[in-house]
Amino acid sequence: MLALQKALIEAGSHPQHQGELLAQLQGDAIGMAEVALVGREALWQLQSILNASHRRWPQLSDRATPMDAAVADWCDWALQRL
Repeated sequence: MLALQKALIEAGSHPQHQGELLAQLQGDAIGMAEVALVGREALWQLQSILNASHRRWPQLSDRATPMDAAVADWCDWALQRL
């Protein structure tokens, strides 16, 4: 997750900076297309992280421990927002 966040910051496409970026790109169709591409890539990366979490720790869905439950809840929360 930290690597994804760092990559988005370096690309100037971190969600916390989207408003500023979109304001600067008004009327720039190519720039907006690039932002959309980076956004789709970020969503794909996040989906990949979630899938890897479930593959590596299949017991998460059992929520047998408080840590498993917390991670499973976060994965569920993130999947609902993709």
